Amino acid sequence: MSNTNHYLVDSKFEEGKLKYHFESVGKTKVIKVIDYSPLNIEYTKPVYNLGFADYDNERGELSDKSVSNNGDTYKVFNTVLTTIPLFFEEKPDGVILVQGSDSDSAYFDVCMLSCQRKCTDKCRKVGRRIKLYCRFINKYYSILNNDYVFKGGVQNNEGEMVMEDYQIGRFYSSIFVYKRK
Repeated sequence: MSNTNHYLVDSKFEEGKLKYHFESVGKTKVIKVIDYSPLNIEYTKPVYNLGFADYDNERGELSDKSVSNNGDTYKVFNTVLTTIPLFFEEKPDGVILVQGSDSDSAYFDVCMLSCQRKCTDKCRKVGRRIKLYCRFINKYYSILNNDYVFKGGVQNNEGEMVMEDYQIGRFYSSIFVYKRK
């Protein structure tokens, strides 16, 4: 990718986490943080959550619930994607877990408090972040599948997350990604 399609990132390691920072420059300037944090999940390889958030300078904290609407969504998304090969350079045996912060059940309750769309029983905003990742994988699966293995997470009847081989066109609430050997 050329630099016009994504922002340049700075990386740092802290407390077992791999973090990347960049500045989104659109309507305003927003510091973004991509955080790969180890999870205590039983799997055949170590699992890292791909976290993505805005950094709030005034409060000195991260917010993965905020929507900055800075006018550069795809440039920001492409920037997040550029960190995946960087992650695997550092953690070649790692697995990345991708989930949207707008996919959990609590998101609907919080969204309803300030809903401008007058949603009633189902929020139209739920799952839009993970859908963006799924659309990207669906579009480029034949290329990505050469280097990466994808597993999609779906909930079974007991409400537990079950991972399956990724199927193009199917909606997943989570995605596992790891390097193909």
